[in-house]
Amino acid sequence: MFISILMYLIACENGASKRNCTYEGETLSIGESFFASDGCNSCICEQTEEGTEISCTDFSCDSTDSSCFELSIDECERISMCTVIRAAPMIIDEENQCYLVENTIDPVGCIEADLSCTETITFASSSENPTSCYQFNTGCIPDQWSVCDLAQSVECE
Repeated sequence: MFISILMYLIACENGASKRNCTYEGETLSIGESFFASDGCNSCICEQTEEGTEISCTDFSCDSTDSSCFELSIDECERISMCTVIRAAPMIIDEENQCYLVENTIDPVGCIEADLSCTETITFASSSENPTSCYQFNTGCIPDQWSVCDLAQSVECE
């Protein structure tokens, strides 16, 4: 699904209002997010060089297609109907047939916030970098990712 961001320029009446946006009669602070009047898109009040503006997603409200998968991490974090998928990078030691899970958690994708993910350890890699595996603490992995084959490996000691 093609996602576009609608931009509504908000006129400022005086110096103080340059720190606020107005949406349907309500005053909003910079960084404040809210649902659009359609009930399914979300918006945010943003500071620009010209003043302030409101940016809103443009999802088809009656669509059942998964559109969160297509968002960047930054866009995903701003949209209440989506949530960021996080995972730990892994180091694969092919010589010793073992792996280490790094002690960091990276944002790697976006899914619908109400999607039920099973609580299970999953190993997956992106189609862009199939040799780099990540450990997920749920069964949900980003779109275009596939499960890593670690059948011959154990966790390194």
